[in-house]
Amino acid sequence: MAGPQPSLDPSQLHRTVSESEDEGTFEWSARIHVAENALSGSFSVLIFLGEVPGPGKWYDTPAYVGSVSAYVAGRGYGGSYGTGTGSSMIEGFVHLNSKIAKLSTFSSFHPRLIVPYLTENLHWRIEMVSFLVSSALR
Repeated sequence: MAGPQPSLDPSQLHRTVSESEDEGTFEWSARIHVAENALSGSFSVLIFLGEVPGPGKWYDTPAYVGSVSAYVAGRGYGGSYGTGTGSSMIEGFVHLNSKIAKLSTFSSFHPRLIVPYLTENLHWRIEMVSFLVSSALR
């Protein structure tokens, strides 16, 4: 795929803190913020914690956390994908706390524990969406 590739910076992970930094409740989320026309069609950004298998097994692995999808109209349907002329942004969040709790042995979600964990274990993949219709459904 040509062009700049998205990157993930764990320091930019979204977190909500209530009360004080030492005693608060921490909610961790991966924020997906992307131009709807960033790729040549509809796509999903999938979030994983841990080892990511090959594409055919993404949704079946215990490492899969969730996804954010961008459904983009193609040429001839009023869409502008691949042209760089659209300015609409897609934003979504994949909440991480329940998966962190399931996969780790941490006693809290404090940043001193979670930031190193996410730096090492948080991964993402992009899946292009195909709207092919099975011949059995025609």
